[in-house]
Formats: sequence, C-alpha cells, structure tokens
Amino acid sequence: CEATINTNDCSLRAAIMETNALSSSDSISLPAGVFVLDLVGEDDFAGVGDLDVTLGQLTIEGVSRELTIIDGNATDRIFEFNGSDITLQNMTLRNGGDPNATVLGGAVFVSGNDSDLMNLFNIKFENNRANAGGALFAASELDVVIKNSVFTNNTTVPLGVTNTYGPAIFCSSCNISIDSSTINLSLIHI
Repeated sequence: CEATINTNDCSLRAAIMETNALSSSDSISLPAGVFVLDLVGEDDFAGVGDLDVTLGQLTIEGVSRELTIIDGNATDRIFEFNGSDITLQNMTLRNGGDPNATVLGGAVFVSGNDSDLMNLFNIKFENNRANAGGALFAASELDVVIKNSVFTNNTTVPLGVTNTYGPAIFCSSCNISIDSSTINLSLIHI
C-alpha cells in the first residue's frame, strides 16, 4: 500500500481499500499492535465503518493473537467479505458489532458460493456482538475452516429483525470445519 506522507506507514483500512482495487491475490501483514476502527459510517468500500473486502484472494496475517489485535470499537462489525478466498490468521478480533445496529456477524460477515473459502487460523474472537452470529456469520454455500481458534464472550443481541442465533458462530448454508478450537462464555441475550 502507498505509505502515508512523512510517516512511511499504511493503515489497515488503506491496505484493504487498495486490495479492493486489485483483481489478483494479495496479502497484508500486520505488526504487533492494536488497530482500532474509529471511522464511523456505512459504505461497501471500506472507507468508513467495517472493513469491506470486495475483490480477489486475500490473506491478512498478524504476529500472534496476543500481539496483533483489531478492535471494532463497538461501532460496526470488523470485516465484511463478499466471495473469493480469504485467510485471516494470528490475530484477535474484539469489540466488533454495534449492539444497537449490527444484524449479521459482529466480527466477521462472509458470504460467497460453493467455490469460495474462508480460513480462520489462530484467531481469538472476543467481546463481539450481533443479532445473529455474534462473532462470525457465514452464508451461501462457501467453505469455512476454523483451526486453533478461540471464541470467548461473544453475544447475540435482540434487534427485532430476526431471532437471535449463534452467539459465537452462525453458519447459514455453509460448510464448516472446526479443529482444535474453543468456544466458551458465548451468550444469547433474550
């Protein structure tokens, strides 16, 4: 990604926006640190609100789930992925989802088709909330692979839109594989 003038760095949001402009596979390496999403708003291009990934294959890799943290700031979900092959690894996704507005997927919403793949390796989902899929909402026949991950303190919240389903994970017509992972303290609020 193009570096910011005088700081020689690139924000996570800018890297996502640049990835959306490309049609090939791409990767983003995140250093240790806390990345707080603080641009409130709604669009489908990652300019504000959640980080929308719209094109191509993408891998986003942190240092470890203890050292690389993406914080949704309780204002919107963290990631929205629409199709293609996505891999997230070695990070924590926390505080995703606005408790008064996020309907599907507090940390991650992903949709695709039967040739698309979502890999979640060594991810900690913590304190995320949505009406359905407090941490993860996956839809539309894609394959979801979760390995060495932890879901803790994720919740569903009633918004009057639909019933509250899946405080940790809601998989709607997707194929899901979970290996060496823990789901705990995930609550449904009625």
